[in-house]
This record gives sequence, C-alpha cells and structure tokens, in this order.
Amino acid sequence: ALGNLYRSTGQYQDAEYEYEKALETDPSSVEALVGLGGIYRLQNRLEEAEAVLTRAIGLHPGDAGAYQSLGRFLFRSGRYREAAEQYRFAVALKPDDMHSQANLGAAYMLDGNFTAAVPAFEKAIETEATKMAYSNLGLLHYYLGEYDAAIESHRAAVRLASKDYLALSNLGDALWFAGKPDEARQVFETARTLALDALDVNSNDPSLLIDAAWINAMLGSADEARALMERARRLAPDDPYTHYYDGLILLKSGYEDAALKALEIAAEKGYSRQMLAAEPHLEPLRHSPRFSAIVEGS
Repeated sequence: ALGNLYRSTGQYQDAEYEYEKALETDPSSVEALVGLGGIYRLQNRLEEAEAVLTRAIGLHPGDAGAYQSLGRFLFRSGRYREAAEQYRFAVALKPDDMHSQANLGAAYMLDGNFTAAVPAFEKAIETEATKMAYSNLGLLHYYLGEYDAAIESHRAAVRLASKDYLALSNLGDALWFAGKPDEARQVFETARTLALDALDVNSNDPSLLIDAAWINAMLGSADEARALMERARRLAPDDPYTHYYDGLILLKSGYEDAALKALEIAAEKGYSRQMLAAEPHLEPLRHSPRFSAIVEGS
C-alpha cells in the first residue's frame, strides 16, 4: 500500500523500497511484483521491468492480472502484437473481464488490425459499459475517420468519467475533425484544468506530462506544450509515445522537419506505423516522401 501511494505521487525511489520490502515478506506477491515492474518502467529500467513482470506470470500462471500487467508493459513499449498475445491469455482466463477485452482491442488497433479490434471493443462494452471501453471504441472510429461515431462514444466515456482529462482530450480531437472547433476548445479547456490538477499530485509521470502537453498544444499554448514535452522526454526517452506526441506538437507549431525526425524515432522505438498512417493530425505530412518512408518502414 505504501508503494502504491509513493508511486501515485511520483516518489519512485520510495515506492521501489516499499515494494521490495513487501517482496521480502511474500516473494510471490503478484501485486508487489507488478508494482515493482511499474516503477522500473517509470525509471526507464525496461529490461528489469519486463523481467519482474514475466516472473509474476511464472509464479502465478493462472492469474489473469499478471498477464494484463505484462501486456500493458509491452503495449507501452510499442510491442503491440506481443501485448495482444498476453491479453489473449488474460481473456482466456477471465472471459468476462472488461479490462482484458478492452486492452486486447487496443493492442489489435495499434497493431493496425482494426477488423479484430471491433469485436473486442464491442465485447468489452457488452460486458461492462465503462469509460475505458467507450474511449477505446471512440478511438477506433476516430482512426477510421468516422468522427460522428467517435464523438458519440467519447461523449459516453465522458458521461461516465466527467473528471477524466484524457477522455475529454479524446473527445476534443474528435470534435475538432468533425468541424466543431469552438466546442472542441471548450472541452480542451476543461481537460487542461484537470490535467494540471493531476500534475500537482504527480509531476513525474511521463504519460501525464505528454497528455498535458498535447492539450496545451491544441489550445495554442505552444510554449507550455514544449516545456511539458521536454520534461517527458527526459523522464521517458525510450517510450515511443514520447516521440510520437513530440512529433505531433512540433508539426502543430509548424516545425515539419523536426516533427518528421521525432516521428522517425517513435517508429524506430515501436510506435505503430499503421497508426501513423491513420492519424488525422498528420494529414499535412501526407505529401512528404520522408513521411511515406516512415509509414512504410523503408
């Protein structure tokens, strides 16, 4: 419990110490192993993180949560096909678990397998209509260019979690491309307030910093966005999402060459090339042979 508390407030060394103390008491504790693996990832100790999460599965091969945790690590590392494999194990162990189904759909989606993603997301909503399930379905519609359907799903997610800055940010993106910029801005303003509140609690979470940077970029606050991204890059230099969002923000600020360089790094580190091809915010790069080479992996 102390490890979880320290982790949630960005005190990662203290969290690591507490998880290790917990493992001294119970060396086979999945919760402690998963917590320690998460701390290693946040400290950019990726090989150690994967080893600890794999160890949790070896100790408890019947625990769906252990497969979920390794799947989340692989997903964050851009290894979507491997993540999907772990999520399939989790679904096999707990067929009616919404989180496993939703995560499986997300892994399929980021791997570019939209056909397989749809039934996984629909099954997740059928099992339990949560914010996460609706958000994932909304993202799938967004990448397919079905913006009205994306808005509908994201609105459902926001209704279930009105204080979730990421759900609001996703809705803002869909509204933007549906030709509703004024409403999109209102949504992003609310999202920014909530994201900044979250940063007051934990300013060392790279994912939170990235999300806050993107929200600021969509609101035209370029300097704030760059400052947040610089901190995220220092904390998570090997995370493909860091470089992907860096590229989006650079492009939005008019720095095409720098954006392409960031996207090249994102793809090299594992970000889905199929999703780069599908991302509406990257439309200005469609003319670029260099962007085509990134998407094609050539």
